[in-house]
Amino acid sequence: NNIAMAKFFADILNYNLVNTTCIDFSTDTSEVSIWQENCLVYQSSIPYGVRNFFHRILKPNLAFIGDIFCLPFQDRKSLHRKFAKAENVDSALDHYLRINEKEILLNNYITGSYNSRNQQFRTLFAFSLGGFYHYLGLVQKYLNQENLMESEYLTAILIGGSGSRFLNWLSPSGCYTSDSEINILLQGILTQASRLMGNYSNITFSDSPGDEVSCGLFVPSYGERLTGLRENENHLFLGEDCKINGQIFTPDQQLKLDRDWEAIEEFEITSLSELEKYISNFNSIIKDKEIESINPLKNSINSELLTMTDDLKIILNKSVTQACLRKHGPIRYFEPEPPFLLTLRCLVDILAEEWSRS
Repeated sequence: NNIAMAKFFADILNYNLVNTTCIDFSTDTSEVSIWQENCLVYQSSIPYGVRNFFHRILKPNLAFIGDIFCLPFQDRKSLHRKFAKAENVDSALDHYLRINEKEILLNNYITGSYNSRNQQFRTLFAFSLGGFYHYLGLVQKYLNQENLMESEYLTAILIGGSGSRFLNWLSPSGCYTSDSEINILLQGILTQASRLMGNYSNITFSDSPGDEVSCGLFVPSYGERLTGLRENENHLFLGEDCKINGQIFTPDQQLKLDRDWEAIEEFEITSLSELEKYISNFNSIIKDKEIESINPLKNSINSELLTMTDDLKIILNKSVTQACLRKHGPIRYFEPEPPFLLTLRCLVDILAEEWSRS
């Protein structure tokens, strides 16, 4: 999918992928490809999609979903009952949004986007998605360290895929544009994580979300401008320190498992330092750039800015340990996941659960 989407931008829309990252957001994954001078530098399928940064925030908060969606009062209870009865909340939510999303964003969202529940949701959603961009910034930093990228600047970002439409929920107007404040936040996150220079006008949103791959697959070979398509075998960068079967991995390493391993008997994330940096960066960018549509992330108990307190570390470490234990088993069933994004996912679950009780 990541290559087909890049072909759509390069061969159909005539973009030159000079220093460019293409992102195809889908339900459970985000396909990423990074290009220099129309040549593929890096590609990976990252197990962090719409259900990670949107659905999992809503699922513990179904009692407030009508408030979050800014629905008329009479519709809120019936919607809550509908989801409460659903056997599969993810599927029910997908179905509901396919039918109602456009009307909610065009009508209800504009008038109610500054109610407290909606603002809190937008902040958690921005934090969850922003963590993915922090990871992308780390990938660019690591590629530069390996001299696989030769640029002092962040790549331009081309966004597509069926999941890309969810960026509309991060704008109070219900419509994502190049002027949306979320762009400023995401660019700031990329800059801080990558330590590269950047500007705030290089995130481009596809006009045909969801159709890019199908169009890119039908580009005839004589019409292709991209190179390096069969030369790259890439693995996920880790983003945090971890230990697998006694082998120590550092954040800037790619996850390459020993071919002699028959099973994963040990999987341990040994640091949360990059996650701590991201939490600090998220709040400082909102303050420094005077972003108004997304609030700083706060502690639900004392309303202070969120930091990695000892109490939070205890709760988070327990959740991360449980997630790591689920990685144990025969090697053929092992699903690679960057430790940074695993810890982020666990933290978002904790914050969403705390929010449901506030």
